[in-house]
This record gives sequence, structure tokens and C-alpha cells, in this order.
Amino acid sequence: MSESAAQPMDPNDPLAGCTLDLLLDGAAQMRPNAPGLRGGPNGPALTIGEIATRVGRLTLLLSNVGLVAGETIALYGAGANETICGLFAACRLGLHVALLPLHMPRDAALERVRQMDAAALLTVSRMGDIDLADLALECALQAQSVRLVGILAGDAPDGTVDLGSAVEPFFNVDLPKPAMASLIITYENAQNGDRAPIWQPVIQQQVKMVTCALTFIEATHIVQRSQLLTTLPPASQAGLVSGPLVMLLSSASMQYHAPFSAAGLQSQIEAMQDGYLIAPLSLLAMIKAEPWFQRAHVSHFIGLSRWQDDGHDFMVPQGTDASIPVIDLHAFGERVNIAVARVNGEAGALLERPRMLNFSGTEILALAVHRDFNGKLTFSGAVT
Repeated sequence: MSESAAQPMDPNDPLAGCTLDLLLDGAAQMRPNAPGLRGGPNGPALTIGEIATRVGRLTLLLSNVGLVAGETIALYGAGANETICGLFAACRLGLHVALLPLHMPRDAALERVRQMDAAALLTVSRMGDIDLADLALECALQAQSVRLVGILAGDAPDGTVDLGSAVEPFFNVDLPKPAMASLIITYENAQNGDRAPIWQPVIQQQVKMVTCALTFIEATHIVQRSQLLTTLPPASQAGLVSGPLVMLLSSASMQYHAPFSAAGLQSQIEAMQDGYLIAPLSLLAMIKAEPWFQRAHVSHFIGLSRWQDDGHDFMVPQGTDASIPVIDLHAFGERVNIAVARVNGEAGALLERPRMLNFSGTEILALAVHRDFNGKLTFSGAVT
């Protein structure tokens, strides 16, 4: 992958160090025993300190097996504890990371691996009924650039490297900080007429995702010790922002539900204590009248509406009569996401004033959104 989008970190730029690695280090120093994340309905809970320990160990392992800063890897199975730690470790080592969603077809995944010249594929052995190890091996056999398939958890079949059960790295050294912040690549499932969707890569800069996470926390009023339950795996910008980044910035504990199971999600919701449920907005219409949901201790519902810029007008989501406060999370492809609280159940104007969404030492992006009488949205913005 070309590093043209990766810029050296300027030591005089106070924002240049806003990376996943910095956030994890700071959180681990300030609150090592605070609850961190749970990978699924039956996944073990990890404190922030335990996450940092796993990331440090995995970073050394990735270095030991020959991966070096500037290379690109593909990561499957986002939502499991081990793959989230793998993302942090890869960024700490200076690797660019492409996040391949579980629902991406095999042919499309193989094509993306070839296009990025991935040096490695990292995954867990299985997620639910999906054999991710087999998928990764199939891609590696057909992509000449791949020299390593690493299994972060579960059985490691022949031809893969077991990164989960290795107790210690081969050797321990203090790895230098990478000169450039790693890029994270997510994919837009763009429509292509009657043909198969085009999985368009979108480069995510860490400092911009941190900014989106801060505006997300401001809009949702998530505070320390909040409980978050999300069905959005961190394989998209919205999933990363509302998941790991919010966990580290707000001291909230994060629990994933993946892969989706109606019975499993119900069990997790019923076990919540005044928590935030983050899911596609369409899910609320399905469960809001269920007796078990009425009894659940869900304080807020954060509903994702994903807009694709395919030439159609954007429409404000319809109102809801849910008994709990609703916050709309608008995701415009993989470019930007905005959280806006509803008033009396109605989704109002997306933004009543221009708002700075992304920033770095050299760039500012401001976006204003206006709604006409028919509910259609018009966008205007500025980039320095």
C-alpha cells in the first residue's frame, strides 16, 4: 500500500500524537483496573490494564515474526477481544490496518487483500459459524504478498502462526515509536447498479477518528462507568468511533454483541444496568414493544443511520415513540459520523450550526446541514 496518505508526525503539532496507542497508554496509567471490554455474550471481561498488557505482548510477537512499520495487514473478526487488541498492537508497531468486515464476500476480500499488498492476515479461528481461519488461508494462498496468517485466538490450523497461545514473545525489546501514525482502512459498500457492490477503501486517520469520538461523547453525554452495549463491530468508522475510542476517552465499559443473535442480544440487554444500547436504528422498531425490552435497564438508544452518497436525497429518519431517549448516529459512508439527540422522539435538523468535525495540524473540516420543508437535507462545508 502506498504511504502517500501517511504523514510524518510533527513533534511541534500538539494533535499529532492523538493515536490509539497514546489513548491506550494514558488510560492504562490512569485507570488500569477500570472495566474495559467484553468481546461477546460469553467473552471474558478485560480491564484497561489487561488490554494494555495483551497489546504490549502482541506487539512484540508481531515484531518477532518479521512485520515492520509501514507494512499493511488485513484484520478479520472485529468485535472479539483478541482482534481489538490486534488492531491496537498493529498501530503501536506502525502497521497500516485494513479492516475486512465479516459480511464482505470471499471474492471481494481476496481482491482487497491483493490490492493492498497485505503482508499478513490476522484473525481469530472462528466467530459463530464463520470459519475465519479457513477464509484467511484461502486468501493467503491466492495473494502473493501475504507471508503470514496469524491466529489471535482459537485453534491454529496448519499453515498459520498461533499468536494466541504463545505465552511470551521470543525476545523482549523496547520498540521505537513509529515515525508515522498508522492508517486504518475501512470499506464502503457502494452500490453499482444491478452489479455486485463495489467495496471502496476509505483511509481513516487516527487523529480524525479521535475528534469524531469526542463530539460523539459530547452529544451522548456518556460518562465514566457508563455501560455500552453495541452491535456495531469496529470494522467501520462508526463502529471504531462509538466502540474502542469512546471506551478509552470516556472510561465507559464496552460490550460487543457479535455475530448477531436475537436470543443472545436479548440476554445481554436484560443484564444491562442503565446502559447505552448502540445498534442500527431499524433494530429499535423491532424490539421497542417487546416486554423484555420494556423491563430492561437501557437508559439511551443510539441508532445508526447509514447514508450512502449514491445521488439520492438524504431524508431525516422518522420519529419514534420509544419510551427511552433516542440519539441518532448519522454515518455518511465511511467519511464522517455525527451524533444528534432527538427532541420528543423527533429527529430534528442534523446540525443547527456549523460544527468542526475533523482537525489536524494542517486541516480543518467543518460541516453544516440544513433541512428544507420536505425534510430533504442540504450539505455545505469547508476544508482548509
